[in-house]
Amino acid sequence: MSLALTRQEPSLQRIVRAFVQKHLKPLAPQIEAGEFFPSGFFAPSGEIGY
Repeated sequence: MSLALTRQEPSLQRIVRAFVQKHLKPLAPQIEAGEFFPSGFFAPSGEIGY
């Protein structure tokens, strides 16, 4: 089993990392405290194809 990334996976990593930084990271303290579930991120994730 190879753990090396395919040619497409680094691009996917960049896209997902940018999305999380923009949409979820600011909400992390509330999410981790159990005070909030970020259901609003489903629509933006659909917009980028995920």
